Amino acid sequence: MSHHEPPPPLDLVLEPADASASSAGGTTAGTSALGRMAAFGLVMGPVAFVGAWAVAGRAMLDYSPVQQAISELAAVGAPQRTTMTLGFVAYGAYLLAAVPVLSRSVIGRCWPAVAVNALATWAVAALPLDRSSGVDTAHGVAAGIGYVALALAPALAVAPLAGSGRRVAAGASAAAAGAIAALLALTVVVDANGLAQRLGLGIGDVWLAAVGVALVTDHLVADHLVAGQPATEPT
Repeated sequence: MSHHEPPPPLDLVLEPADASASSAGGTTAGTSALGRMAAFGLVMGPVAFVGAWAVAGRAMLDYSPVQQAISELAAVGAPQRTTMTLGFVAYGAYLLAAVPVLSRSVIGRCWPAVAVNALATWAVAALPLDRSSGVDTAHGVAAGIGYVALALAPALAVAPLAGSGRRVAAGASAAAAGAIAALLALTVVVDANGLAQRLGLGIGDVWLAAVGVALVTDHLVADHLVAGQPATEPT
């Protein structure tokens, strides 16, 4: 080779790291350890909320979980007000912590509904019953917004789940959305409003927890976040 000839170019092939390596590093494929902890808030929030009303309701004499709303446990002067208020606050905090991870998932479009539900729950805690007629009205508005948001979250997840081939999950989300909406609507027309409320919120809690587990186990990772895989449109 002549001293005046340039050296041949080097052929460099840059291959993406395999999915398992990326997942271990918590960057593109899968969720980081911190992200998994945050996503688990969708499990812990419902657990804290249900635990609070279960404990508070059992400890409060002459309280009927069938005919009385959960908010009555946190009313001004209620003996278990602190317990139930902490349950409301913990629920909202855990859900909001999970929102960033949820927003990057297959069902990312439902994160605003989850966030609104969390914020509405905080508003319910900040506007306890029996303080004044005005506060009671505001409390009812906040609770109504939270109910609508809770039903809307699984409804918004149906299309992306179906589009990504998760048809069973899509069907379950559609059923959950319909059941939540129907049961929470019943709370204003039936005497057993406490039971209807608990059933409706309970279905929403189960759906949130299932989503949390799916996020923690990387079953809802969006296609474009998987290492080495380009973004694709659902078929």
